[in-house]
Amino acid sequence: MRKITVVIIVSFVILGGVMLAAYLQGVSNHLIEKPLNMTLSDYPELFEKDVIIVIGGSASQLEKESAESIAVYLENSTGKKPEIISSKAIESFKYKYNLIIIGTSNSNKILKKVYDMTNATRVTEEYPGAGEGVLEIMRNPWNVDTALLLVAGSDEEGVKAGSMMLTEDEKVKELSGKMKMTEFRFVVLGETQEGIFGATVTTVTPSSDELLGKYETGDKQFERIELGNTIAYGHKRKIDNATVEGDRIVYQFDKDTKELKKKIIHWRDDLPEHLPPVIPKEEAESMVKGKVQFTKLYFISPNSFVHPIKPTPKNPCWVVRSVDWKGNTIVTVIDAVEGKILGYGIPPP
Repeated sequence: MRKITVVIIVSFVILGGVMLAAYLQGVSNHLIEKPLNMTLSDYPELFEKDVIIVIGGSASQLEKESAESIAVYLENSTGKKPEIISSKAIESFKYKYNLIIIGTSNSNKILKKVYDMTNATRVTEEYPGAGEGVLEIMRNPWNVDTALLLVAGSDEEGVKAGSMMLTEDEKVKELSGKMKMTEFRFVVLGETQEGIFGATVTTVTPSSDELLGKYETGDKQFERIELGNTIAYGHKRKIDNATVEGDRIVYQFDKDTKELKKKIIHWRDDLPEHLPPVIPKEEAESMVKGKVQFTKLYFISPNSFVHPIKPTPKNPCWVVRSVDWKGNTIVTVIDAVEGKILGYGIPPP
């Protein structure tokens, strides 16, 4: 089973094998179904007319420059320069126009609305990481007859990195050439003198992938990534809609010989098959201080660095990140069954 998705993760950093390890460590199950006639290879044609670029109300100068560079590129490519508006003014445009939404989760609040309405890859300060961003194309959730392109970064540098992939002819052409309808994601890890440095990523199951099927059975979805002389598969464990922190399965093979080079299985055996009844997300959010940024359901790992709650909670937990009036980030860990605050996690730097 494959779902056609286009997600570009861009970065200024080139670390080779370290990147592969980091990517596999953060294997994600964000799968977004896309119409078969819409891929990033259609850029800029999908945005020839009726286009609005949306920046956040608190967009940084670098984000504004990124938006302007995309607008100028589209003008040069299509003959029409799209208008750049603040997210505060989107209401009268979102139902009629093709949208390009630019920013971070902090600077552009429209991104959160898109994440809430769709299964788009949620970009945070932690994911994909400092200096990195995600380009994602999909149907506009306010009007499925129009297109939506997200240029989201973990920070302003990540936004800039994403915009560069959309504003330089050679990068656009090279990127377009790498995209295929049978591939749902292309991860751009950086750039060398030889061009874009990245990897093709697809979602597979043991029954759909012959190599993986030799070692795995069942219907678990794995992300398959090819990088250099390595083929790797990664699965991040979830129980219903709760992420099991730290639990994963990873296989690494030699690309030419198909020899198994490494196998990593971290799988707790003290967890239930399904979630018990939990309090609603909104109830958990009502218990924290400050303005909520995001909320996620976890089974906390006994070895968790970011959620160092002792003793380790046996129940699933709502992890709510919020910002107080002084701008301090607060990570609150709440027992999702009993509805009690258990403690606090370590906020991102």
